Amino acid sequence: MNSNLTDTVIVTALVEFIPEHTYAEHSVFFYKYTIRVQNFETRAITILARYWKITDATGVTRIVEGKGVVGEEPTLLPGQEYAYSSFSSFNWEWGKMEGYYTVQYDSGECARVLIPPFLLHAAALLN
Repeated sequence: MNSNLTDTVIVTALVEFIPEHTYAEHSVFFYKYTIRVQNFETRAITILARYWKITDATGVTRIVEGKGVVGEEPTLLPGQEYAYSSFSSFNWEWGKMEGYYTVQYDSGECARVLIPPFLLHAAALLN
């Protein structure tokens, strides 16, 4: 990786607890998260790959890596944004996700865009 674009490509996450797919009695807690990627670079970027570190409330971690995001390799021109939704489940009431995207410029140069850590939790369960 040649650089880290955290300051010029902004990644934000919005989390939603999905109670209709959650079965607390079976230790299954289901969440939807929507990721928004904003390109403030002066050139286009293409999201080639993702790396997720997903940690549950007990500290158990799983790694998810793959090509693109939700089956796509979107290209974002300067000033554009891209959003998608996905899901995660945990055996505990909450968990944390973080990671990075590998992006590529038209020149072929690659860089990492950090995905800041975010919590997946049901506020009602934490009170």
